Amino acid sequence: MSQETKGADAATTENAAATAGSDGAGGEVAPPAPATKPAADACSYWRVFWVMLLSGLIAGTRNILVAWEEEKKASATSSVPFDAAYRWRLVARHLIVAVAASFLIPLFLSMISSQLLQEARCYIDKLLILAGFCLVAGLSATRFIETVSDRVIKMAEDAKKQAANANAKADVAKEAAAGVQETLIEPPPPSPARDAVRAAARAAMPAVANDQKAVLRALAASPHALFTTESITAKLAKDVPSVEEALRALAAQNLVRVLPRINRPGEFVWGITEAGIEAAQ
Repeated sequence: MSQETKGADAATTENAAATAGSDGAGGEVAPPAPATKPAADACSYWRVFWVMLLSGLIAGTRNILVAWEEEKKASATSSVPFDAAYRWRLVARHLIVAVAASFLIPLFLSMISSQLLQEARCYIDKLLILAGFCLVAGLSATRFIETVSDRVIKMAEDAKKQAANANAKADVAKEAAAGVQETLIEPPPPSPARDAVRAAARAAMPAVANDQKAVLRALAASPHALFTTESITAKLAKDVPSVEEALRALAAQNLVRVLPRINRPGEFVWGITEAGIEAAQ
């Protein structure tokens, strides 16, 4: 056998061995290597910046050409010539508006919760998609800016309304918690010494008018609760001025106590004192 034939047989044997080794004992093919993430130095916001700027300039240039054609047609049918100074103002306006619309794309993507801006830093396909967004925004610059502005204003108003509703609910919850706390106060245990003091105080207590005593009895029905003037008036079926007058007179005698209402500046609640409980009996 010649040397060339031996070499060919050896090469064939090596290839078969390599194929068998790659297949493994079960004949399975090794899985492909996972795709690697781009290096940190390959991700940059500068490429996003230049793409947005270039897209805005391209869109603005297209808008300028369209506006020029329209102005030329209008000047051809009128006696007013196409002013060169106006032409440059037109150029500046379309370029600035288109670039501004292009740079509003990050805000727009944030409003729709898109991750395209972060992905465009590293991946060229995402960068091209971002460029398409910027071109579309620049081509319809004025309408796009108005749409985004209106949506931002609406979101701000909705957030303000939600905050106001949350504050109102918190105030109601605090007021309810304060009322529950007042009603859950445990009354003091009976005491002979305190009963003697109460009897002496009752004997030295000045006389209370009938309308004032009716107010005291309404408060004494729930001695550990606080009442508004309106709730006392509803209990007694009387008018508000007479009830307020009676409450002020009782407060001057330390038979009722007045407290500022929680989270309601300028409003007050009334509660009965120990002396008021004695006077109501």
